Amino acid sequence: GRGDGNVKFTKMPAILLEPLFANNPAHAQWIRSGEGQTRLAQILADSIERCFPDGGTIAFSVGHKYKASNPNDRGAAVAGGGSEADFAEIVLTRAAQLLEAKREPAPARPFAVYVNNREVWQFDADPDAVVRYDELRGILFIDEPGALEPLLPATPQPERAKRKASSTKPSRRTAQRTGRKSPRKVARKAKGRATTAPRKSVRAAAARKRRASGRV
Repeated sequence: GRGDGNVKFTKMPAILLEPLFANNPAHAQWIRSGEGQTRLAQILADSIERCFPDGGTIAFSVGHKYKASNPNDRGAAVAGGGSEADFAEIVLTRAAQLLEAKREPAPARPFAVYVNNREVWQFDADPDAVVRYDELRGILFIDEPGALEPLLPATPQPERAKRKASSTKPSRRTAQRTGRKSPRKVARKAKGRATTAPRKSVRAAAARKRRASGRV
């Protein structure tokens, strides 16, 4: 789409950064403040160091600015004053300073749980971990980058499949294939034996009585 021409022809890893909206007052306040500029620069420097731990040459290019085709291009106007390109250049300059300085790796974030001033649990998390607490369930989540997969909701099992899974009786078709008698046939035969046996005995007794009386 629009803008990928800035990166798709490179022969090296490249990213196009669009972190904020220039016309959003809250975003504009962040980018116009020194603290916001430093935080964006820190995030960029940390991300580069994480992906390229062995170092290398980093090339920064300020969007819109320094183009021979349009020297006056400064990008979008930022709410409250200033231009997109000018603030982008400030962030990139600070990120370059952070990368050029020899820095120790970011330390782990230690977490501890105390009960009545007694430590019961400790964990050293990734410095970029996202920590959140679910008050409803009373669970503390520490989501380390790339470590956790989102939990998928359980798929309800169809009612027919449930009945099939819970039933241990063989079906009529299965009984025919395996040579086993189905429960229905066995039940019918058992029922037939129970009902026909008395009928035969009654008929035999009536025949003996007719023969004894001389009737055929």
